[in-house]
Amino acid sequence: IGHFITNQNDLELVCFYQYPISGLTNVFQHLVKAYPNPTDGDLTLDLGNLHEGVVVTVTDVTGKLISTHQYSSAELLQLNINGRNGVYFIDVLTNDNQRAKLRVIKK
Repeated sequence: IGHFITNQNDLELVCFYQYPISGLTNVFQHLVKAYPNPTDGDLTLDLGNLHEGVVVTVTDVTGKLISTHQYSSAELLQLNINGRNGVYFIDVLTNDNQRAKLRVIKK
């Protein structure tokens, strides 16, 4: 899947392609939702079910670490992306090695 995003304020063009890592379907990836997207910074992450040992990492489009959050258990999380407007990636990893990666736009 290819996504093209144009940030008119900074005149940036970001191309993001998602390719499956293996032939297996990642069910967790399809369950995790982030909203609203685009966001003003306040973001809700819905993991679909209660999960133990959740680590959420937020990086910007250059790969710079913005924040890391650890939860003993979580299903619905509230995050705030502190940073300039642009594209951010949210990586969610659970104790049982389920992983989801989401793209979020901050306006």
